[in-house]
Amino acid sequence: MNAAIQVQNARALDSAVLLTEQLEKALGQRAVIDQAIGILISRTGCSDAEGYDTLRSIGRTEHKKTALVARAMVAESRNTARSRHRHTWIG
Repeated sequence: MNAAIQVQNARALDSAVLLTEQLEKALGQRAVIDQAIGILISRTGCSDAEGYDTLRSIGRTEHKKTALVARAMVAESRNTARSRHRHTWIG
C-alpha cells in the first residue's frame, strides 16, 4: 500500500513538473508575441488584436508557429535598431 502511494505521488509530481515547464514556455512565447505586436502597432498604428491577427496570418502563410514569426520580427527590429544606433555614433 505504501508503494502504491509513492508511485501515485511520483506521477503527480511528474505531472506538476511537466505542467510547470509548459507554462514557463508559454509565458516566454507570450512575451515575445507581445513584443512583436508592439512593433506592429508602432509601425502601422494597428490595434493589438489586429497585430496578433497579422502575426497569425504571417505564420499561416509561412507555415510557422506564431511565436517563431514573432521571435524573427523582434530579432529583425532589434538588429535594425542596433545598426541605426551604431551609424549614429560612427557618422
